[in-house]
Amino acid sequence: MSRTTHARPALAIAAAAALTASIAVAAPAASVVALECDYQAYDEASLQWALDCAASDGMDSTVTVTGSFTVEDFVVYEAQDGALTIEGQENTITIAGDGGLEIYSEGGIEGGQVALTTPRPLVDVPTLSDETNITMSDLEITSSEYGILTIAVDGWGHLDNVHWSGLDSYYVMGEFLLGLTVVDSTFVDNWALYPLLASFYGGSVTRSWFEGNATGYGAVYFQDDFGDSEPAEIIDSSFIDNTDNGDQWVNGAGAAFWGISAIVSGSTFSGNSAANGGAVYLSGESFMEEDSAGAYTLDIVNSTFADNVARYGGAIAAYGAFDASIAFSTFSGNVGEQIGGSFSFDGEPEAFVSLFASVIEGEGCEADGTDLSSLGYNYVSDSTCLGTADDTDTIGSDAMLGALAENGGSTDTMLPQTGSPLIDAIPFAAASLLVDQRGFDRPQADGFDIGAVEVEGEAPEYGVAFVVPTPEGDVTGYATCAVDAIEIGNTPAAALAGTPAKVSAVLGGLSFTIELAPGCEASDITLDLPRPVNSVFKVDGSTWTDMTDALSADGLTVAYTAVDGGAYDQDGTADGWIVDPVVPALEVGFTG
Repeated sequence: MSRTTHARPALAIAAAAALTASIAVAAPAASVVALECDYQAYDEASLQWALDCAASDGMDSTVTVTGSFTVEDFVVYEAQDGALTIEGQENTITIAGDGGLEIYSEGGIEGGQVALTTPRPLVDVPTLSDETNITMSDLEITSSEYGILTIAVDGWGHLDNVHWSGLDSYYVMGEFLLGLTVVDSTFVDNWALYPLLASFYGGSVTRSWFEGNATGYGAVYFQDDFGDSEPAEIIDSSFIDNTDNGDQWVNGAGAAFWGISAIVSGSTFSGNSAANGGAVYLSGESFMEEDSAGAYTLDIVNSTFADNVARYGGAIAAYGAFDASIAFSTFSGNVGEQIGGSFSFDGEPEAFVSLFASVIEGEGCEADGTDLSSLGYNYVSDSTCLGTADDTDTIGSDAMLGALAENGGSTDTMLPQTGSPLIDAIPFAAASLLVDQRGFDRPQADGFDIGAVEVEGEAPEYGVAFVVPTPEGDVTGYATCAVDAIEIGNTPAAALAGTPAKVSAVLGGLSFTIELAPGCEASDITLDLPRPVNSVFKVDGSTWTDMTDALSADGLTVAYTAVDGGAYDQDGTADGWIVDPVVPALEVGFTG
């Protein structure tokens, strides 16, 4: 199904040019460098002075905000060389309605501008040392009158423990050509003509909160302008009640990814609304002329999507050539006003989407031009969300999810209630994810829970018993921290290669393979023998290694610890399996 709603947003170049003209700043006078620069900001004048000093010194500079104050006019930093760090020391800059803080690369906004327009030639990544890089930490910037904040630079940005609220930007509030990292920060009730934060070379958002922002293309926007970016990441973050700014074609009010792969983990998207993908939008279309479209991925794990709304794909929309995977995630109450309540996938020419261990309650889903397939253990209220279903999937009417609430961890989640069909629905051997969205251990009781949250219970005691037949009777074995024992067998003594002199393998060669439980790296193995022996060997081909120190005094029990990829694991690979051939034997002279 083709739609015009997937058209790229075009930044208003004329408006940008007008903005450049309105804020262009003359180079600081030569006298600036002759005067003392202490790089301390405690009011509007000292902030402008400190930024002028930083812009003129041609070096990496740090401006320290030593007190809270209000900006009544415009404070502007136009970078020439070097990186700028602004250390807030937990202070607050309040911007009045007629004031603003603007930070640009040399040449005004066009120095840092990368418009979201037509494809451009693929170019090499600029050298970081030649660009304007911005670090901002421990600083609150706020306004009750929508004062202006705009950052547009041709380097990278790092925002750590910053808090922006009530601000306005007639462009992108924070635009960074060479990447962006956001950590432990909040962005509340801001308005931007285009994205709130935009990066054109990937990056990450970690443990951050976006709420009530109205933007032209997402609270965060990631794009790859150089063709080789690592996937953009959203980690342990919340996107709540973000919406468009009146532009009816906004895609992904929470997070938008265009021509770049993305990973979303441990995050919650609730109450967001947009045209396509109320919470998340991915375009599998490249911006680079030489870069082939496609090969983009969207991986979502341990995340919650609740009550998001869009025309297409209430929670998620993806378009173009892409591969997507959704695992251990929860979808509830999402609305697609025209198509796709929880998600809308539109593959052009084709896309591939897998779904595993997730719960989807609410309206149906759309997968046009998309190979949608289940990997099992999903609970859905509408079969259109499964595509090619698996025998372990469930189509049900009530997953018994609790309301979105604080259930531990850094994000709100929806906890399965007592008696929920999601609890312990996945066998130990079918999954390997060790934590849930909150960072709590998985599994908790008798199996893994479907969805983003694992209900707390008694920790499981992993262990497996097994029997190895021998000519002298059965050997009974037990392996701790294991979920299965397979490839159990016995090799006749005559078939064992390299048997040492004066050794009789009276029980033959015992063999078995142990599958370790999730999170386990070793297993304590006990073998109870049908008759006493006086020696034990680990055998690898024709190599016999003595392990008689694992034998009990009465010669009837062998007990040792096998380490995945280490001691007593024959394949030598840490792969969750322990391959363990053992030969209990008699040596000449034994009289037991």
